[in-house]
Amino acid sequence: MSFGYLDLDGTPLRGRLLGVGGSGVVVERDGTAFKLPRRRSGDSQEQIARNHRFIEHEKEVHRRLQGCYGVVRCLSLASPGMIQMEVMRKGNLYAYLRHARMTRNYPSRDVQLSWFRDLARALVGIHDRRVMFVSFFTRNLLLSMDLTIKFSDFGRSILLPPEIDMRTTERYGYSISMDIGQFGMILYQVITGGQYCDFGFVFADDHPGPEEPVWPARAALPETYDLWLGPLIDKCWTQGAFEDARSLLAELESVTITISHSHLSTNAHPRDHNRPRLNIRRRIPAIPIPELLTLLLQGIQILAAHNPTLHEPQQDSKHPHATRHAGDGIDCVVVRSHNPIQFVYFRLRDPVGDPDQHAEEVGLEHRRRAAVVRQVPLTLLTWYCIPPWAALLWR
Repeated sequence: MSFGYLDLDGTPLRGRLLGVGGSGVVVERDGTAFKLPRRRSGDSQEQIARNHRFIEHEKEVHRRLQGCYGVVRCLSLASPGMIQMEVMRKGNLYAYLRHARMTRNYPSRDVQLSWFRDLARALVGIHDRRVMFVSFFTRNLLLSMDLTIKFSDFGRSILLPPEIDMRTTERYGYSISMDIGQFGMILYQVITGGQYCDFGFVFADDHPGPEEPVWPARAALPETYDLWLGPLIDKCWTQGAFEDARSLLAELESVTITISHSHLSTNAHPRDHNRPRLNIRRRIPAIPIPELLTLLLQGIQILAAHNPTLHEPQQDSKHPHATRHAGDGIDCVVVRSHNPIQFVYFRLRDPVGDPDQHAEEVGLEHRRRAAVVRQVPLTLLTWYCIPPWAALLWR
């Protein structure tokens, strides 16, 4: 189906449509992906010529990047106005994340980390060949059947002389720092399950790079303090924090996954893995007030049965944004958020053994909260618009 797009000879476009960009369309024919200038009936000759120039520019970039790790493989660049490439069967990363949100089948942190390392390794090779990628969008990152990730769409990329020093070079106001900043945008979108993040570039029509790019103010970018790899994302978004893509890759290579998520569903939303709290407001309905009061009383009864004596608040090591009120035989951890939701859980401690020996963190789901309170020696009390000090009413 052509969807109104035309082939090079002006006839309806043949083949299965794989993707549409600002200047090109990609179709599959006989197991090969063909990228052609974007063209529809009614387009002016100027538009057609402009899109053709972008395809020819992209061919020049691919010639420079032949054999580069992590770049979609070109099969032929010989035909005018056409690029023949391998087909990436899993499509683009944007569609993959969107489908993951719908099916709640999110890639694990191991998969995510392998993507980030592969992309950083590919970016090292791209920069070594004196190319600035520029177009860091999830639609321009393609996945194979085994979830290998590769760069594609170099129509906006900037091709530099081979002898130039990439670390000190700018073109159209663009530099490798911008590539790294946009790399941080990709990290954020993958880790949050596709949550929108805009690094704020407007592309010009007359040259490959963006039009008057300006490094975004930190306040214009999303908060990352409670995300997995949040400090690394912030470092990407701090101009000059990474000298080059190699230093970015080195930091990613040093990342280890040590946090256990056994208490969470394997299909849990990335927010549930990345944050020190469960965002109940977004995932489940509000708890009715009578049931909420019952839950609060049950928790206080459990506490009273153990007769705790609370001491001065301390920073909780397991939750950086929480306060621990440690006592004799029990811990109360108040986890604060920026919205009116506060989460308090009580962890019973064995006074003679390991403090966590008889404790198990339990995510309190809306449909299971009563059973959780009855069956395990840990209670997660959730309420709206009640300040954290209300958790200490039993004192």
